[in-house]
Amino acid sequence: MAHQVAIIDQDGWIIATNEEWDRFCQMNGGRMDDCGVGSQYLEVSGKEVQLGIMSVLQGKKKMFRYEYPCHSPNEMRWFAMVVTPLKQLPDPLQMEGAVITHLNITDRKRLEMQQSKDFALAQAIQKSVLVPPIENENIMINALLRPSQHLSGDLYSWYQIDERHYGVILLDIMGQGVASSLISMSLRALLPGIIRRVSDPERVYAELNKHFHSLFRSVIHSKHYFCTGIYLYIDVEQKSIQYFNAGHPSGILVGDGRNHLLKQTITPIGLSEDMELVTDQVQYEKGDQLAIFTDGVAGTLRMTVRESEHYMLTIADQLHPTKLEELSKGIFAGEQADDIAIVSIKL
Repeated sequence: MAHQVAIIDQDGWIIATNEEWDRFCQMNGGRMDDCGVGSQYLEVSGKEVQLGIMSVLQGKKKMFRYEYPCHSPNEMRWFAMVVTPLKQLPDPLQMEGAVITHLNITDRKRLEMQQSKDFALAQAIQKSVLVPPIENENIMINALLRPSQHLSGDLYSWYQIDERHYGVILLDIMGQGVASSLISMSLRALLPGIIRRVSDPERVYAELNKHFHSLFRSVIHSKHYFCTGIYLYIDVEQKSIQYFNAGHPSGILVGDGRNHLLKQTITPIGLSEDMELVTDQVQYEKGDQLAIFTDGVAGTLRMTVRESEHYMLTIADQLHPTKLEELSKGIFAGEQADDIAIVSIKL
């Protein structure tokens, strides 16, 4: 498709146009006295466009770009105006005017609109499969999830395995956007079967690692795709938590004058097929507060992971399952460099 091109002098008067410029003007109800040679272009432009064009004419900018809708009765259209300097030779510092080009970007805009609809649908689907909170006399579990983009690569879930046991998992797929979110959704479909079937941390890690290699490495030929994670196997009768931490930020367990970090026990899931499994165990008391979270917390707070762990210890009273929405509107209301997921458990 031909572009509409005009040349203006230093004062904004149109001194030359191409055939496509004139044709577009006439076909869209314009008058050549207003948009043809000899007309004043700055006078028919909005304030933002005027300032942008003047910045090029004065040598302050090398280019000015402005995108705008220009719909006709029959179709929706979008254009981009690009203004570049026209310099006088042999002195390149002497400005003679500017070249104004209007590019039809309708196809790109339509694609962006369709992608936006697709992302909104995918986001709604991702939210629809989030597990509901648990609250009973033994335990209370809730979570906060804030994607940095349309879709999240963070994944959490929890299950009551039997009368006394609960399985809680939080995974962080490396990367952001569509690829990590698709892996996240695939893993989500596997989790209920894995956790309810094998339950204990060593076997849960082994199953996840096996699936990560067999399912994803066959279609994604890259070692850049792996995930960190933490899985808790909670026994409410023995008041014990057996867990693995696979390259994840430490979970925090806070009680009456006590605190404990659930530190890394093993490397991230998907990095190696042959791994010596290591888990750990900690006892808790009734009323203790437990929280696990992804490294998006550190990124948003502009801290190292270690600093974020100790910071979360200091705000443990704000991590109660009923207070996560307040937390989202307060501490974590700013810009995010990564997805944020926090799982809060009142024991």
